[in-house]
Amino acid sequence: GTNAKLLGLQYDVEPYLHSWSSTNDAAGIATNTRTINGLIDMLAQAKTTISGSGLMLDLAPPRWYDTQFALVPNVFIRRGFTTPQNKSAMKYLMDVVDIYTVQDYVVTGPTIYADGLGEVTYGNQTGKKVRIGVEVGAGYGNGTSFADSPNPTCANLNAQLADAFSRFSSAGVTGGFDGFAIEYYPTWKIMCNY
Repeated sequence: GTNAKLLGLQYDVEPYLHSWSSTNDAAGIATNTRTINGLIDMLAQAKTTISGSGLMLDLAPPRWYDTQFALVPNVFIRRGFTTPQNKSAMKYLMDVVDIYTVQDYVVTGPTIYADGLGEVTYGNQTGKKVRIGVEVGAGYGNGTSFADSPNPTCANLNAQLADAFSRFSSAGVTGGFDGFAIEYYPTWKIMCNY
């Protein structure tokens, strides 16, 4: 319509498909540190480019940037430093962008909460908004997508999301929570009869 307005840009990124190591040996740590530093630098340049435009910058990375493959605070070294700054890659990424849409593809309230808690808590502390991505497309696996879960119904999806939100609320971090992002909208429309 004529009232449509561009609100911002989202970078949905999977850099581990380009240059990524699944090992925590010295070579794997070096590869992943280099890859994430490049991503942080690129996002900082994008943020500089759109500054003053009123556009928001959103990043949608996988949830494990804070927990796996030597990106934890005591190992990850941000470019320009020689030692870890006790800050994870996820926090550096969140510092650059306006919104963070973490791909938290799990299917129960407790796991949605547990896997997204670090991001939502940091968002709550820093004034950033975090969206928690949930997958509803088929073919991703029982523990990954609601469509593949033992109870693939809209009622189950809504119950699990309500459970996760109540946990964020009980933890006192809802100031960093910006809602759930449904990954595969067409399946969600069918599941929920929209």
